[in-house]
Amino acid sequence: MNTTANFIRIGKVRKGLPDFVFSKPAARRPEVDPRPRRALAAALVLAALWFVAGDAAGQPGGRIAASRPLPYTTGTLAGTVRLSGPPPPPGVLRVHKEQAFCGSLVPDQSLVAASGGALKNVVVTLRGPGLDGRTGQPRNLQLDNIGCRFAPHVQAAPVGSNLLLLNSDVILHDAHARIGARTLFNDGIPRWRRVTRTLRQPGLVRIICELHHAWMSAYIVVTPNRFFAVTGSRGRYAIDGIPPGTYDVRFWHERLGEVEQRVVVSPGTTQRHDVTLPMR
Repeated sequence: MNTTANFIRIGKVRKGLPDFVFSKPAARRPEVDPRPRRALAAALVLAALWFVAGDAAGQPGGRIAASRPLPYTTGTLAGTVRLSGPPPPPGVLRVHKEQAFCGSLVPDQSLVAASGGALKNVVVTLRGPGLDGRTGQPRNLQLDNIGCRFAPHVQAAPVGSNLLLLNSDVILHDAHARIGARTLFNDGIPRWRRVTRTLRQPGLVRIICELHHAWMSAYIVVTPNRFFAVTGSRGRYAIDGIPPGTYDVRFWHERLGEVEQRVVVSPGTTQRHDVTLPMR
């Protein structure tokens, strides 16, 4: 039987007539594209999840607040810090005790400059209206004793950060920390000991070892906000997420002192600000 057409039975066979006659093909129902329905269903599910997440986060209108400001509402301050004139040759410090372990000389880390004058260990801080108190999450720093030197030599952290004191040397060290003349802590650190101290007030913290290791020193700049940076070996720094405004930017160096300048930060832009520190 031909299956390409529909047939209707018309009863008894009559002479001259066929047993079957063709009927008009039945109209086929148009096929429905399921993709719009699936897209609509997916949109409804996403909307429900968005509302639930926003409600759980306590945000009005079901929106989830970003953990950091959006990049187009804040600005960035970046640049390079250099030494004026040719950099001096690397210095050394004499060792007066434990020479069997420490050797007779250790590198002087108080002035580290690349061949082009790029300065390492410059702390860059930002001060101005609305910044103080915005410390962000407390940071976890560590200060180790490696080869009869504190490492790292210079650090920065916001108020409330924690400092872990370590000793990788086999000899005994201590860490005496001061802001000005006031002692913050003074801990003996044998190799097996670990001590954690909280940095509770802003200021320049100087740490020395008083076990006749007078050449050992380290610095931590404790800031009242999270807008700071420390230059690396290329002398570069960058501070992002800054609210638009006019601020004072300070460049501190252990030997070269402090320079303060005024900068303007605009939203969605990177303000380039290079500085040269004179040799003293």
